[in-house]
Amino acid sequence: TEIVVAVGEKASEFKAMISLNGTGSFLWELLEKGTDEADLVSAMLEKYDIGEEIAKRDVHTFLEKARTVGLLDEA
Repeated sequence: TEIVVAVGEKASEFKAMISLNGTGSFLWELLEKGTDEADLVSAMLEKYDIGEEIAKRDVHTFLEKARTVGLLDEA
């Protein structure tokens, strides 16, 4: 399990840590390497037995939630 915390302006609004599940940790590790959204989807398709639409939806949802709580800069 990986733990992440908000930084910057959002840190003052969101005073908590977030525990990521296996998929979230997988995506977070790729984000730390500078992986973009399209490559995150490709990585999900390689690692998990899911369809492209599900991978796109899940990656998009993960990124939006991460941005909302200040874990990622706004796109």
